[in-house]
Amino acid sequence: MGDDLHDRTIDATWRRVASAVAGVEGDDAGKWEQRFVEAFQDWRIVPDARLLKWAGTGVTSIRLHDPRATLNLGAFVVRPHISQPYFDYEAFSDMAALAVRFLDDAWLTYEDKSPVTAVCVGVMGFADALAALGLPYVSEQACEFASAVGEALSIACSKSSLRLMQERGCCRSSAGADECESVHNPCQSSRGAARHPRTTAIQAQPLIALFANNASDALDPLSGSAWDLASHLQLPAQADAPDTQQMLLQQIRIRSLLQSWIDAPIDYPLVYSGDGLEPEVISACKLFSSQRYLPEPQFRRSERAILSFA
Repeated sequence: MGDDLHDRTIDATWRRVASAVAGVEGDDAGKWEQRFVEAFQDWRIVPDARLLKWAGTGVTSIRLHDPRATLNLGAFVVRPHISQPYFDYEAFSDMAALAVRFLDDAWLTYEDKSPVTAVCVGVMGFADALAALGLPYVSEQACEFASAVGEALSIACSKSSLRLMQERGCCRSSAGADECESVHNPCQSSRGAARHPRTTAIQAQPLIALFANNASDALDPLSGSAWDLASHLQLPAQADAPDTQQMLLQQIRIRSLLQSWIDAPIDYPLVYSGDGLEPEVISACKLFSSQRYLPEPQFRRSERAILSFA
């Protein structure tokens, strides 16, 4: 079954996944299936890789531990012909709420094999959105954007989880209990009553980012070549580009601004390019992370150059 070709086009993949999950919507299944498909087609929501692989294929034993959906921030940048590009926060909030419902539907579809009730709505394409907006990654504007995105994501997901609790009740364990198996109050998120105790999480998903037309992964800076920057983004290279330490510290700063809004720790490795890191750079990153109440950082070397622009 795992080696079978299920779809001939990407649109067929979207329809297969949406149809498999929307069945729990009852009489409204068709309406929600279409909404899911449209969100996928615009690359605004990218479903969990396990759903892309197995949903609607006849496999019923999918284990959706912490099911994920990822919002592609670059897809929410609007580029009018006569004015400056802007980020569409209203559309972003709508898609965040839809992603929570999609994951709740997926969990209900496969709940016999999925005892965990947290859903994980995250983001990718952070650097793509900045580039489309004409904002350098290492800038105060990037920090302001990070904070605004985190707030919008948190509020939209929390409200959606609350609406689902009012519509469907509290989350349930796979054993069919009336309440989930959290150690603390089972149906209390960090921001009040909700169907799921957690709704937001940001992690590196390089294969999902590559699948989404080579979007930048999670909150990482752009990587590639100078040709990529000039030809695809049509932005000038930065004359006095940030060094490795500045770029790493900015990644930490961006994470800290989002972390106050995100339920799960943002603890995937920081990315850098070039030779190995100097001890003083590692020490500076550890100190800065500690000051920002973030986990001790891990590091990952990128095979592609980290890009910046003016």
